[in-house]
Amino acid sequence: MRRRLPIWFVIAFLVGMGVVWLFPASRYRLIGLLRNASSFLGRPASYWANALKKGPTGDIKLLRHGGAAAVPVLAELAQYEEDEVRVEALLALAVMGPEAKGAAPVLLELLSSERSPPVLDLAKQILLQVDRQAAMLGCLELLKKSTTIHSRSCALDGLDRIGPEDAVAVEPLTKALDDENLLVRAVAAKARWRINRRAEPILPALIDCLGSQDKEVSVYAGETLSQDIRTIASAALSDISQRDLDPSARQAAAKALAQIEAQSKTRPTR
Repeated sequence: MRRRLPIWFVIAFLVGMGVVWLFPASRYRLIGLLRNASSFLGRPASYWANALKKGPTGDIKLLRHGGAAAVPVLAELAQYEEDEVRVEALLALAVMGPEAKGAAPVLLELLSSERSPPVLDLAKQILLQVDRQAAMLGCLELLKKSTTIHSRSCALDGLDRIGPEDAVAVEPLTKALDDENLLVRAVAAKARWRINRRAEPILPALIDCLGSQDKEVSVYAGETLSQDIRTIASAALSDISQRDLDPSARQAAAKALAQIEAQSKTRPTR
């Protein structure tokens, strides 16, 4: 009996190899079981990654219309090294809409660490669809850590979408008003203003930003001050333009004040 065991073992091994050769999909199932990977329709992420690399196929349609059941696999694929796999996985999640909410943690991680522009843009877009609060907080953190023009633009685009419905973002935005990065402070002030139209909390940060040598910072501050907070902003800007401050701060304040006055004159009376 002991002599027959190796023979049965060899036969089983050969049969297994034959099955893998005749049915390639079984190879992926075996790999998936060994790696404890996510699966969809009985096939692990590695199978779908290989399918996505082949371009438009029926497999891609299956993923895009797979609903919540396909989200774990797509979330795993979104973290692959190959850009083509990640982009296709994210496009599939984008098509799903709210059903892709299960991928929010992965999308938030991509938003904070991704360097590929198309992947970063898609992660932000999908996160805005499935979890606006996470998207806003993620964009705020991205702005703080941004090291490239594209990552900063991506963060600014997300934060520019903040509106009255995003009241949950008031607290983190208020904290960001004291950030050491003046651009973060200016953007946070503008975003916070869009939520509840309260001028008092944001004025100190905007006033500090007006005198910045960074044109982008001063423009953000000036744009916010020249909107609907005219009464409070005008008083603050008049004070700044007359105080003994850095010339650039007085100049920026005077420019913003002139813009407010010009807009007030051209606004139709009711």
